[in-house]
Amino acid sequence: MFRKLCFSLILSFSTCITLSSQDVTGIWKGYFITETGEYYKLEFQVLQTGNAGVTGVSYSYLDIRFYGKATMTGNFMKNSSSFRIREIKTVEVKSSLGGGTCIMNYNFTYSKSGKEEFLEGTYLGKFENKYSSASEGNWGDCGGGKV
Repeated sequence: MFRKLCFSLILSFSTCITLSSQDVTGIWKGYFITETGEYYKLEFQVLQTGNAGVTGVSYSYLDIRFYGKATMTGNFMKNSSSFRIREIKTVEVKSSLGGGTCIMNYNFTYSKSGKEEFLEGTYLGKFENKYSSASEGNWGDCGGGKV
């Protein structure tokens, strides 16, 4: 009898912990604004893999001139409402703009108002080296802006 009661209490406690944690899994849609004022549509498909870790893919669109898809990783710190996403590499790019491909590093603040959830922040870009696992240069070399 004591073992069953103890097991029930432990199960209830772990369920309460799970229910109180924030899950950012889902599709997040919005846009980012470049330093030159161009608006790109942006979408993240996020899977939360643990308490803080996330993986997924990102999509960005300018118009018929640019489309990009990249794999990404990141983390969400509920206690500070901080959400960070770093693109790892592009997996598909269609561009008539010329120039190199950039991967992005996003820093967000998470907020919620009623049933709506928001991510707002900034991004920095880095030139991607398709022939190496390392990217070229520093974050910001490929622009930055607001998200």
